[in-house]
Amino acid sequence: MSTEVFPQKLLKEASEAYLVGLFEDSNLAAIHAKHVTIMPRDVQHAKRIRCDGRGGMV
Repeated sequence: MSTEVFPQKLLKEASEAYLVGLFEDSNLAAIHAKHVTIMPRDVQHAKRIRCDGRGGMV
């Protein structure tokens, strides 16, 4: 059982770290655009800058 728990915990930690960073960058994009609420375009902008989306330079 412990061999199954470790990969799940690792995946959870990595996913959480990615999403927290993405939302932090999206929040900065929203602030730069002078609005309070994060909108889909803010997330897209953050992903584009991070090269996470299609056509990026990963």
